[in-house]
Amino acid sequence: MSADEVVLAAMRAMWEAADPCPVDLTERVLFRLSLERLDVEVMAIQTALSGAGARGTEMTNTIIFESQSLALTIAVSEARMRQRRRIDGWISPSAALRVQLHGADGVLEETADEDGRFAFPDVSGGLVHFTVEPTAGAAVRLDHPVATPAIAI
Repeated sequence: MSADEVVLAAMRAMWEAADPCPVDLTERVLFRLSLERLDVEVMAIQTALSGAGARGTEMTNTIIFESQSLALTIAVSEARMRQRRRIDGWISPSAALRVQLHGADGVLEETADEDGRFAFPDVSGGLVHFTVEPTAGAAVRLDHPVATPAIAI
């Protein structure tokens, strides 16, 4: 190994220790690239709140996503003893739209009720994102799907 290669290897080791690459960077980049190929509106995270549940073994995280078309609020409940999650969500303005959850379990789909409420009662933890799909007859008209950025649950 040349002197330059030794110095470069030492610098790489130093930066990997001081500022490691996020473990989910590849998944996030691939998600972002896949959205560029689609006609999709991407929501932004507006608020992320954490709080203890009523029972000592549960924790709830609430995240609000917003776009020009709508807002999506999700509450993620996790049992500390399990790797599964319950996700309750609300669409605003209220509408019976199809919601897809993309994650470790594949693509799960629910339709929100007329008040915009939906739930995914049993989801694997890990990186997920949501897509709200245009739905015929819904109170809110979407011209194209609306997607959230990927989040870890």
